[in-house]
Amino acid sequence: MDTDIEAILEDMKQETIRMVEQSESTASKAAWYWTHIGALDMARQLGLIAEERRHELCHEIEYLKERFK
Repeated sequence: MDTDIEAILEDMKQETIRMVEQSESTASKAAWYWTHIGALDMARQLGLIAEERRHELCHEIEYLKERFK
């Protein structure tokens, strides 16, 4: 696995977590979350990560959905 893409994805995850936690509006929190999920899907489609890794990364931030329900 390419460590560069893993580092980038980790940075993106941390930014997503930070913005979901800091945003006041529910819509903004949802937008940050779903944008990150879309980026993970794009990384998979580009062959940068495997489907299994995409699933793992999505699961890591699934708890954030509770913040905008």
